[in-house]
Amino acid sequence: MIMKRALLLTFAVFYAGALCAQETNDRNVQPFEGEAGLGMIFETKGYYRSLASPGFSVHIEGRYNFRNSGFDIAAQLSAGRWDRKDIPMADAGPGPHNERMKPLMFSVLCDYNFRPWRRVSIFAGAGPGLTYMMDNGPFRSNRYLSLSTRAGIELSHRYRITLDYRMIGSESNFVGINLGYVFGGRPK
Repeated sequence: MIMKRALLLTFAVFYAGALCAQETNDRNVQPFEGEAGLGMIFETKGYYRSLASPGFSVHIEGRYNFRNSGFDIAAQLSAGRWDRKDIPMADAGPGPHNERMKPLMFSVLCDYNFRPWRRVSIFAGAGPGLTYMMDNGPFRSNRYLSLSTRAGIELSHRYRITLDYRMIGSESNFVGINLGYVFGGRPK
């Protein structure tokens, strides 16, 4: 139920922002672009959040930019890792245990690019995804539907700094900050 509300709220805010944008992307950009990047992730929700250390993530993404519009649609494949230390688990034997969380995520994202400046573009977006969570703890591997929201800034049509939040089931939500390099997508 919380996931449905979050999804509806995200799309409502996204739609309202797109309607209220004062300046559209009136310059044509190349229709296809790709991105490769890496970043840091921090677990924000879960039973053992206080025992989790920051982790890392890598991603590749392909995007289609709609002509004469600020919208684009993207497919992203990303992987990450973070550790949980000294977790007390009665069913896993005596003493504390460690878990290494390794999400593999595929997401379809829709972004709106606000372009009030020539070399700087602010963007925001959201989309559903599928996550395969692997760990070496007692839960082993699980599949989840996930929701990704993100906002960021693109500099000189090449560098993207993105803050994203991933809602994955009830145990492993996380926030990430990523730095990406964009291939293609420059103004024509």
